[in-house]
Amino acid sequence: MSKDRKIFRLACASALAALLATATAPGFGSSRAESKAEAAATPEPKPHFELGPSLKGRYDLTVFLGNDRVDAFQFAVNDLRANIGRRSNWMSQISLVLEFGAGTGVAECEIDEIRVRETIRLILLDQQGQQLLTTAGKLKLKQELISMINASLKSARVRQVYFTEFAIMAVR
Repeated sequence: MSKDRKIFRLACASALAALLATATAPGFGSSRAESKAEAAATPEPKPHFELGPSLKGRYDLTVFLGNDRVDAFQFAVNDLRANIGRRSNWMSQISLVLEFGAGTGVAECEIDEIRVRETIRLILLDQQGQQLLTTAGKLKLKQELISMINASLKSARVRQVYFTEFAIMAVR
């Protein structure tokens, strides 16, 4: 095992020990008013470890507590125009946002945006215009989009689909 890897494991173990010590400290899990008063009374603790110069910038260690908010990673597909149904005269103009759990999903979609847009068009071709007028039809479309886009991506997974624009019309 290399020296850098040993130092990194030691740093991770120290960070975990510090986190567990904070979680088992008196007052952990008490009301917000008590914790705010406690936080104001006690100075902020200094970290128990520091990465050496050979590791700085090479490893990032982020610990999220239960009350930390993790922003979702989103990829927008704007102004997608497509036919609905193979033998019908319905047209759609849709803009949507794909939500991922990690930034790798957004990066993969940016690289393969054409494939994502084509997957959405193919899914719309299998729909019926009358069904998309109902809420149940739109929810079914969302589920189909999630499963088919996940199947077309290599490693990323879509968590949710949000329609920002959804217009369908019958063309005569």
